[in-house]
Amino acid sequence: RVAMVFGKKTGAAAGRSSINQGHAKPESKRELRNIVLKQSFSVADVDNNGHLTRPELRELLRRILPHLTQEEFGKMWEAADANHDNKVTFAEFSKWLEQDANKDLAEAVTEVTGTTGPALLSIFRIWDADNGGTISREELMKMCLPSGVPQHKLESVFDSMDANNDHEIDYAEFLLFLFPPVPTEPGGFDVSSLGKK
Repeated sequence: RVAMVFGKKTGAAAGRSSINQGHAKPESKRELRNIVLKQSFSVADVDNNGHLTRPELRELLRRILPHLTQEEFGKMWEAADANHDNKVTFAEFSKWLEQDANKDLAEAVTEVTGTTGPALLSIFRIWDADNGGTISREELMKMCLPSGVPQHKLESVFDSMDANNDHEIDYAEFLLFLFPPVPTEPGGFDVSSLGKK
């Protein structure tokens, strides 16, 4: 549930008009986001064949939706498998998560907090190994160990994600790091409204 994920910290972390996403240069932020997305994809790609199969995606989603029906999964699969070739590539996976993130942000703004986009929340749960509701520096380092990414880059990933510098990454910080909102016209979506009632 979003209410559980968008808890009290979310309002404080995301309720500022300027989100601190670390000291990384813009080009570096893209690279850092890509590290997180690629490692998430790698964990979901159990057979390491470079794409996700239906069972792999179903297992990923069951982390947060243990009673996922076949019909519900079918809709999610159709959304993820954009070219309908019966596999989800990294590019499709990334695009699907971005669409899911945009849905989450829209729901937060309109205060529809009963449910959340399951794709991105499933990815967050991969990283939140102890199910504590946040990602610690240790969890991130352990998760990225197999990736071969140098530790200094992993430190930059964590620091860039930890927008409020509380030494843990909550769901809102994770979401905003991976898919920061695009600046809008006056009256459009403003990240400062995320988490406010």
